[in-house]
Amino acid sequence: MRKVIRRPVIFGLIIIFIATFSMFCVSAKIRSNQFGKLNLEHHNHLTGSTILFATHWYNENPLSLGFKMYYLGKSVDSPTPDKRFVYDTYPPGTIIPIYLISVIAHTPPSPAMVMGYNLFSHFWISFLLACALFLTLRRIRFAYIGSILSAFVTSAIILFMPETMYYLQNVFFSDQAVLLPFAALIFLEAARDLVYPSKFKRTFDILQWSIIFFGVLTDWLFAFICVVLFIKRLINGQLGKTFKAFVCNTFDLAFPAFAAVAFYAAQLLTNSSDRFMKVFLERTGIDDKSGWINWFDTMVWDRYMKAGYGPWANVIIWGTFYLAAGLFLCFLAVLLIRRFRKKRDEKNEAEETMASAKNTDRSHTIENLMIISNFLMLIVFPCFMQLYAFKNHSAIHDFSIAKLSFILSTGWIILPVTLYAILRDISKLGNKTILNAVVAYAITVAVVYSASTYIHSVTPTYKAMYPPSTPEVETYGTFVRDNTGYFDVVFSPDFSVASEQHSKLCWSLKQVRQVASLADISGTMAPLPSSATVTIFIADKNNIPGWLQQFANNAFLYNQKGNMCIYKIPKPQFITR
Repeated sequence: MRKVIRRPVIFGLIIIFIATFSMFCVSAKIRSNQFGKLNLEHHNHLTGSTILFATHWYNENPLSLGFKMYYLGKSVDSPTPDKRFVYDTYPPGTIIPIYLISVIAHTPPSPAMVMGYNLFSHFWISFLLACALFLTLRRIRFAYIGSILSAFVTSAIILFMPETMYYLQNVFFSDQAVLLPFAALIFLEAARDLVYPSKFKRTFDILQWSIIFFGVLTDWLFAFICVVLFIKRLINGQLGKTFKAFVCNTFDLAFPAFAAVAFYAAQLLTNSSDRFMKVFLERTGIDDKSGWINWFDTMVWDRYMKAGYGPWANVIIWGTFYLAAGLFLCFLAVLLIRRFRKKRDEKNEAEETMASAKNTDRSHTIENLMIISNFLMLIVFPCFMQLYAFKNHSAIHDFSIAKLSFILSTGWIILPVTLYAILRDISKLGNKTILNAVVAYAITVAVVYSASTYIHSVTPTYKAMYPPSTPEVETYGTFVRDNTGYFDVVFSPDFSVASEQHSKLCWSLKQVRQVASLADISGTMAPLPSSATVTIFIADKNNIPGWLQQFANNAFLYNQKGNMCIYKIPKPQFITR
C-alpha cells in the first residue's frame, strides 16, 4: 500500500472538523424553533418511545427490568411484567445512550435531552463520513485541497437535506440511533485500510468490536453491515492467509454480533408474546396483509425520496449503487478466475491482482478502483439490503430512507472522481502534473458548485417535514404525572392516553382511560384491589359532564392548575357510593 503523509492528513481532518462544525451550527440554528417540541404526528411517537423506555430504566434500574422496554410503569393496574406490555420487536440498544446521559446528569429523560443527543449524532455522522471520504480520496491520490472540499460537500448534504434535518433532530429511535455507529464503523474501516497491516490493528479491532456489538443491539441494519464487512475483508485478504488465521479472524469479527444477538434472544425467550415473529413476517412482506409492499416503489422512490432529498437524489443514489455493484462484480470475477486457474494458491487474491499488474499502466487503475469499491460497498450494500429485505417497513415509514443520505452524500463526489481516476491512469494524465491538477480542481469546483446549488434549492422544503404543534399534550401529561402515583387508576371524560400512544405516555407515565359513564369506570375498577384509587383528570373544569358531576361532589379535589383539575376517591368509597 502506498504511504500517505501523516501531517497533511491530520491537518485536513482538522479543517474538515472546523468546517463541519460551522455548517452544523447553521443547520441547527435553522431548525432551532422545533427543538424540544414533541408532537403527535409524523413519527414523533418514536421519540416518545425512547423517552418512555429510558424513563422506566431511570426510575427502576435497567437491570431489574432485564433491559426490556416496557410501555407502562409499575402501577396497581399494571403490577406485573405481562401487564406492562414489553416492546420486543427491536433490541434495546437505542435506549442505552439516553439512559446513560440521564444517570450522568441526574435528570429524567426529556424531549430536549433526546433531541440534543440526536443533534450530537447528526454532527458526528456528517464529520465521520466526510473524514472517511477524505481518507479514501487521498488514498487514490486525488488532489489534496480537492479532497478537503469534497469532504465539505459530504458534510453539507448530510446536514442540510430535509430528511436528515428532521429525523436527526426531532425523531429518535432505532432507525436514527443506528446511523452514528454505522458512520463510525465506516470511518474506522477507512482508517484501518489506510494503515493495514500495522501495530494499531488490535486497537482498531477493539473499537470496531464495541461498535458492532452496540450496532447490532440497536437496529437490524447492522446485521447487513456485518455481512458486507465480512465479504469486504474476505476478498481483500484481511482475514488471514492460513486456515487457522481465517477462523480466528472470522471469529473475532463475528463474536460481538453474535453476543448482541444472543443477549436479545435471551430477552425474547423470557417474553410470553409471539409478537416478534408476527411483526418480522409483516415487515419483510412475507405476510403482508396490508398490501404495503405493492406500493414500495411508489412510496420510497417517488414520494419519500423527493420529499426528503429533492428531485435528483434518485439519480445519484442509483448511479452510486450501480457503480458499487459493477466494481464489486468485476473484482469478484477476477478473484474467481485466478482461483480456478490455481495461480499462486497461497497468495491473497486481491493482493495478487494488484501485484500482477505492478509496474504496468494498469496498476494504479486497479488499485484505485479496488479502494473505491471497498469504500462504496460498506456504505451502499447494507442500505439497499435492509431497504429491500424489509419492504413493508420501508414503504410505511419515510424515516427508512434516512440511511440513504450516506449514499447521496458520498456518491455525489465518488461518481465523477471514479471516472477521473480511470481516465487519469489510462491516459497517463498523472504524469502531467499541471494538467492533472487542473482537471482535478475543475472536477472539485463542479462538484462543490452543483452540490451547493442543489442544497440551496432543496433545504427550504424542510419545513414541510414538521407536523403541527400540540403543546397541550405536554401540559396535560405533565399534570397527570405530577399528581398521580402507584395506586392511581386514571380516567378522563375529555383526554386519553393509551399504552401505544408514546408521545402522550412519555409525559403522563400513566394510562388515561377516556370514559363516558360511571359504569365504564366501575368495569375497569372491579378486578383491581381495594387499595386502588379512582382518579379523574378533567382538562376543563368549566365543562364537567353531568354524569361526572356527582362523582366530583363526592370525591376530593386533589389538585388544580388553571382549568385542569384532578379528583380522587378510594375504590371502596367509589363502589359504595
